Amino acid sequence: MMVLSDKTLTFITDNKNNPFCLSVDFYKRDINVVSQYFKQLTFYLSTMTGDSPEEIKKYYKKKFSTGGIFEIVDPVMTLAKTKDNGDREVVKMKATEYLKECVQLRRIISPTFTVYENPKVKPSILSSFQDNNINIRNKDKKEMYRHIRAGNKFFALDKKLDQENRKRSNNAVSGGLLSASTPLYNKSGHPALTSTCRITSGLGNLNNEKIVMGNRYYYNAHIVINNISSICTLTNMEAIEFAMENYHLYYPTVDDCLSIVKYSTQLYWEDNKAMFAIKEYLSKLTKIQRAAFAYVGDLFHLSVYNKEFISSFILALAERKKTEIEIDNSLEELGKYHADIVALSSAISADVSRGKDIFETDMTKEKVISNLERSHIVTCAKNIHTVLEQHRVFIRAFFVTPNIPGSVATLPQSIRRAALISDTDSTLFTVKRWTEWLLGEKHPLNDRRMAVASTVIFLASQTITHILAMISANLGVIKEKIHRIAMKNEYFFNPFITTSITKHYAALKEVQEGVVYAKPGPDLKGAHIITSKAPKEIRSRVKNLFIDIMEEVKTTVSVDVNKVITRISDTEHYIYNCLKQGDQDYFQRAKVKDKFSYKNPDNFTPYSHYEFWEEVFAPKYGTVDPPPFGAIKLTANIKNKSDMERVINAIEDDGIKERFKNYLEKKNKKVMKSFLIPDQIVRAQGLPVELLSIINSREIVAENCRAFYILLESLGIYMQNNGTTRLVSDYYHASKNPGKAMIMAQ
Repeated sequence: MMVLSDKTLTFITDNKNNPFCLSVDFYKRDINVVSQYFKQLTFYLSTMTGDSPEEIKKYYKKKFSTGGIFEIVDPVMTLAKTKDNGDREVVKMKATEYLKECVQLRRIISPTFTVYENPKVKPSILSSFQDNNINIRNKDKKEMYRHIRAGNKFFALDKKLDQENRKRSNNAVSGGLLSASTPLYNKSGHPALTSTCRITSGLGNLNNEKIVMGNRYYYNAHIVINNISSICTLTNMEAIEFAMENYHLYYPTVDDCLSIVKYSTQLYWEDNKAMFAIKEYLSKLTKIQRAAFAYVGDLFHLSVYNKEFISSFILALAERKKTEIEIDNSLEELGKYHADIVALSSAISADVSRGKDIFETDMTKEKVISNLERSHIVTCAKNIHTVLEQHRVFIRAFFVTPNIPGSVATLPQSIRRAALISDTDSTLFTVKRWTEWLLGEKHPLNDRRMAVASTVIFLASQTITHILAMISANLGVIKEKIHRIAMKNEYFFNPFITTSITKHYAALKEVQEGVVYAKPGPDLKGAHIITSKAPKEIRSRVKNLFIDIMEEVKTTVSVDVNKVITRISDTEHYIYNCLKQGDQDYFQRAKVKDKFSYKNPDNFTPYSHYEFWEEVFAPKYGTVDPPPFGAIKLTANIKNKSDMERVINAIEDDGIKERFKNYLEKKNKKVMKSFLIPDQIVRAQGLPVELLSIINSREIVAENCRAFYILLESLGIYMQNNGTTRLVSDYYHASKNPGKAMIMAQ
């Protein structure tokens, strides 16, 4: 039996309320980059050569000192330093001195290297304003969720707007810092805020990639070697060994570790020589060190080599526990558990929590939950807490380490496996692989699947808390606000449709911060999906198709592409008919005034279109009253004289053809690129058939159906091109299997 040191025992048992996070006193600032560099260098060289750390230190003290082959150059920084009286002066300072002074004075260092005074020395007025706003917003959000659970849509909307206004006020501070016309103006302030926000979401992305999909940002060989050294020097190996033995985990071999490396490096590079050097390094590690490298922060590879253990762990957390006995003080009991555990319990117990207020006790309310139903949720919360405590050593050893995801500065160039969408302040990722592994690929998107998915999401969201606390400590955030920078699980989408366009997606919102909706609500985002210029009827068809596809996926875990194509083709034919009838929703509006209302009445003005109508089309379609009148503007697919001749020659009515030519000759015009057709004609007869061939109807159809084509791309069918040579309706009637016909035509 293994006997643990006091240090490791304290590390494991600290913060009894949360195995994923340490007490605030554990989070210490450590930004001595030179010290950490030599510590990791010593480990690497000692491991590779077999020399003792003392011998290695003698070597690099000679080689890295002044005049040595690897002499360290301390870069000189030019900075504006604020004096006590508020004046600033430009000074030069070495980077290590800069960091040392900031640490000694306990100042806050932003990612842009802008430094702020410790709030205990000089509080910020803006911070006080935002602190107050955050507190009020949190209250508004709690009220909003209470009204959502109770089904009070009006009050929920009212509180939603209140909390959004508070958020907007806080965000406005950042904008004010950029505006020279405001008293908030501070050039360095906005970059400091934005960069802090970006590293937060960046670390969230990196953590999700590794924990959910085992994907590490190994964009070159040096990063791999550095990461191995970092994990081996920072991790508590005693805790790792204790967890490995206690839970009977598999010790990965050199080849296993190399496979883990290649899983990530294959996305960026191939180099046999570099891979040989990495393998040699891995071969010289102890089995405990290899286990640390393979498993720290990586639930994915833990599951690859310990399938039974990880599956049992997750399924135990996701188990829908029930009780036949009512808990008298169920609301009080529920309050004993961490808010995130309560939220997970609510999702796992969706059959009783859906559309209900789990905190309401007034039984006269419509959405109130019964005491027995709440007792089920309490039972689930108790089970989650118990399972987590049973795995406390495992969690602490592998997910509460000093290891922060690396290379966050170059994250935009990374290739993702879990992340679907990422924004400045958020990350959205999928756990589809986990639900398929644990439940089967064709398992419907029901409550059981949501419980398993929510559990994996819970594990990912819990681990980021510790990482952000370490970052906050290194930035210099005071202990009282060590968890101010935070990320939490806000939405559970089930399912989610990604698109090829940034910030365009569709999803069914099933859970929001622990509130399980009575009916999942559609969440469609993107200008080309929800706020396009298409008429209301087309936007409605787009929305309904997205929703129907997602509902079908929830039930069958598949999509009938032929049905999708049929609906899109029907819509295209509908638009063609609307164009033929002159439906004003699909054309620009224009106004034709009296001839002398224009500055140069003898030139070709909108009034000239009235004359054009009377001379060319009136003999067949009828005359109209003189201007002023409203008109529909048709933009023709005519670019030059050749196009004009081609269009006229294509007109079948010889009378219109001849009158058209005569009119152009009389007006000395070679090209007409647009036509204004009187409203009264369009309303009575629709568009003249001769003009339907003139307008670029395909462009109009394609533009109004763009959201459908974005959806098709999500289903693997690519139709859009610059020439608009392919529309769904071109292919649909050509085959009994339109999906196959369209794909074969790509």
